[in-house]
Amino acid sequence: IWKVDSDYVFKSKKSTTNGSVDTAGEFLYYSLLDDESGDFNICKTEIKKGSPVFKSSEKLSLNAIGFSSKNPHYFKIGSKTYLLFTSNRKGGKGGWDIWYSEYKRGNWSNPKNLGSKVNSYGNEVSPFYDQIQKVVYFASDWHYNLGGFDMYKASGNWKRPITVKNLGYPLNSSENDLYYSPYDSLAGMFTSSRVGSITDKVAVCCNDLFSYQFPKPIEEPKDSLELPDDIATMVRLQRLVEEYHVTLYFHNDRPNPDNWDTTTPYSYMETYNSYIKRIPTYREEYSKRLRGEDSLASVDEIQDFFDDYVHRGVSDLKIFTAELIKELNKGNKIELSVKGYASPLAKSDYNVNLTLRRINSLQNYLRRYPNNVFSKYLDNKAVNGGFLKIVKVPFGEHRSDTTISDDFYDTRNSVYSKGAALERKIEIINLQLINDSVRKKIPFKFSLDSNQTTFNLEKIDTLNFSWRFYMENSTDSIIEIDSISTGCHCMAPKRNGWKIEPGEVEPLDLDFDMKGYSGPIGRKVEIFMKSGEKRELILLFEI
Repeated sequence: IWKVDSDYVFKSKKSTTNGSVDTAGEFLYYSLLDDESGDFNICKTEIKKGSPVFKSSEKLSLNAIGFSSKNPHYFKIGSKTYLLFTSNRKGGKGGWDIWYSEYKRGNWSNPKNLGSKVNSYGNEVSPFYDQIQKVVYFASDWHYNLGGFDMYKASGNWKRPITVKNLGYPLNSSENDLYYSPYDSLAGMFTSSRVGSITDKVAVCCNDLFSYQFPKPIEEPKDSLELPDDIATMVRLQRLVEEYHVTLYFHNDRPNPDNWDTTTPYSYMETYNSYIKRIPTYREEYSKRLRGEDSLASVDEIQDFFDDYVHRGVSDLKIFTAELIKELNKGNKIELSVKGYASPLAKSDYNVNLTLRRINSLQNYLRRYPNNVFSKYLDNKAVNGGFLKIVKVPFGEHRSDTTISDDFYDTRNSVYSKGAALERKIEIINLQLINDSVRKKIPFKFSLDSNQTTFNLEKIDTLNFSWRFYMENSTDSIIEIDSISTGCHCMAPKRNGWKIEPGEVEPLDLDFDMKGYSGPIGRKVEIFMKSGEKRELILLFEI
C-alpha cells in the first residue's frame, strides 16, 4: 500500500501493474494501460526521498507503438543497468516474449529478444534476474509444464541462456504459476491461481500471492557423499566446460594474415589486445552511411559484441585456466578439445589452416602462462604424472553461418558486422580424462581409418536406451558419410549423410529398442562413404 501525491500518478482509474523499484530506491518502474490504444506501456515515477510518495510519471522510450510492454524488472550488473520486460512487439518468437534493454547515455537502448531457448511460440512473462545465482526466472505456457503457466529457470549467460528447466512440483501446479521471486535457495514468493486462492468467485479464478519455505536439507555423513576420485574429477571437468564455455574471438584473417601456416608465434592475449584496439574502426565501418538512431544502434551493436563476447571470453579463459591447473597439479591426465571456426570470406582450405593458427594461439597462451606452469604438462614432463593433450578440431568455412556475406568488397558485412565477427572464433568444447580406468565412462571414439572397430558396452540394465559414439577423421581429406545401416529394427541412427573435416570428431547417436532380447548380444553397424568405402562398427553387450 503506497501513499501518493494528490496529483494523478496512481489516482486515476487506469490499470497500473507490475512494479519494480530500482536498486537505489529512487524510481518505480511499472506498466500503465493506454485507454486509447488498449496497449500497456512501461513507465517510471520518481519516489520522493524519505517517504513512499510518488511524483510525476514518464513513459520509457523502449515502448513500441501499437504493441504492449509489461512486467519490467530492473537490475544492475556492475556499472551496467538493465530492464527485463515482456512484449508482444514485432520480431518475437511467438505471443509474449521476454526482452531486455540497457540504459546508455541517458536513454534505454533498442530492446533485444532473450532468444529461442527462453522464448517460444507461446507466451513467456514475469522475468526476474537472480543476481546471486545468476539465472533468469520466468513463466511460460509453452515449455513442458504441469498446466497453464509454469515457472522456469534459465541458466547460462543471462543474455544467451543455455538451458531452461521447469521448477517442478510443488512450486508449479496444474493452474497458473507466475512471478517467481526467491529470497534465497530455500524460500521465496510467487503468484498462483491454484486451489486455495482467496476469492469471492470460483475457486481458481485469480492469482494470489504465495510464499514457500523448503526445509533445510539434512547433511549426510561426508563419507556417503564422496565419489570415487576418477568420477569426481570427470564431474568437475564437465562442470568446468559447461559453466565457462570458453569462446575466444579474432579479427578477420588473424593471426598472421595472408599466410598458409598452421602455427603462429602469437599467444591469444596478443591477438586479443590487438583486436580491441580496432573497436573504433569497427564502430566507424559498421555505422557507415547510417544516420540518426540507426547509426547509434549499429555502434551499440558493435560495443555489445565486444562486451558480451570478446571481453567475456577472456574473463572465462582466466577462470578456466586457473581451475584447469588445479586438476593437473593433482596428477590428472587431461585431453582438451578445441574447435575452430572462420568466416566465409576466404576459401575453405585456407580457413582450415587459419583456424589451426587460432587454436595454436591458445596453446601459446598456455605455454606462456605465468611461471610456465602449463609447459611441463604440455610436454608430458611433470613429476606428478599430470599431462595435458590438446585436440584440434578445425572447421574452416564448412561450419560458418551461410547467411554471412562472403563479398570481399562488402567489408561492412563480411568483416565488421557482428554476424561475421561471431564466426571468427575458437571454443573449448570438451575436457576428459586420459586415464584408462575412466575411459569406459567417456563416450566411445573410433577412427574412420580402421575398417572395423569393436566396442563392448558390457551389461545394459534397460531395454530402451541411447548410446553416443564419436567418429574421428584422422586423415587429411574430407570424409563424406553417405548412409548408415544397422541391419536390425532394434537399432536406429539419429543422422545420415554428412561431411567430416580432417581432424574433426563427430557424434553418432544410436537408439536401441531391445524388447524381446536377452543374454549376450552382438550387432553390426555399417557406415557407407560416398567414396564407396565401408566401415564396420561391431557392438557387444548383454541384456
